[in-house]
Amino acid sequence: MTIMITVEFKIKPEKVEEALQEMREGLPATRGFEGCQRIDSYFDAENSSLFLVEFWDSAEAQKNYLKWRLADSGENVNRSIEANLFELPIFKSYAPMPEL
Repeated sequence: MTIMITVEFKIKPEKVEEALQEMREGLPATRGFEGCQRIDSYFDAENSSLFLVEFWDSAEAQKNYLKWRLADSGENVNRSIEANLFELPIFKSYAPMPEL
């Protein structure tokens, strides 16, 4: 069952360009990961907030991606992303409701 995940990155204003460049470099691998259907990105310049809307084949596919991203892409990448943020990314998961 397809799921939708939202991720919000609250970026430090002085780190916006650095954070967005890291996303430009990292999102192609995410989009190409098995089970990823699509990722749309939105940026709120006034609040320095990047918002991703991700569609995955299943919750398991997204969990597999996170395991890979946290382990195989290297801790340096994760520390670098976190250094650009006010807080850890905010993840929310949504299941489809076709009956509505």
